[in-house]
Amino acid sequence: MDGKQVISHEVKPVLLANGERQVRILLDATGQSDLPLALAQYSYRPGVTGPRHNHTIATEVYYCLQGSGVVTIGEDVYSLAPGVVVYIPPGQDHQTTSGEEGLEFLAFFTPPVRF
Repeated sequence: MDGKQVISHEVKPVLLANGERQVRILLDATGQSDLPLALAQYSYRPGVTGPRHNHTIATEVYYCLQGSGVVTIGEDVYSLAPGVVVYIPPGQDHQTTSGEEGLEFLAFFTPPVRF
C-alpha cells in the first residue's frame, strides 16, 4: 500500500432485510486494489436469519462482539458468543442466525470482497 493508511470514520450502516440486519462496511476493495482484506461489522436483531450464501474465492472469518447466535457452515452448526472466532472456507455455503439478544460480529474477507 506504499505506506498509506486506510481509516474509516463514522461509517453509516446499510440496512438489510427491512432493518432486521445491518452492515457497516469498514474496509473494502473498492478503489483500493492493493488491500489484502475487507472488513465489515454486522448487526442482527433478535431471532433473525440471514440468507444462505457463499463466497467463491474469499475466506471469511467472523469475530463475535456481542449477543449470541449460530452460523451453519455446510451442514455443521457452530455457536456464536462474544470472543468466538469462526473460519469459513471459500466456496462453503453458510448462514447466520441471531439469538434472543441479537448478534453483532466483525467479518473479515480475504482476498477482499467488494460490497
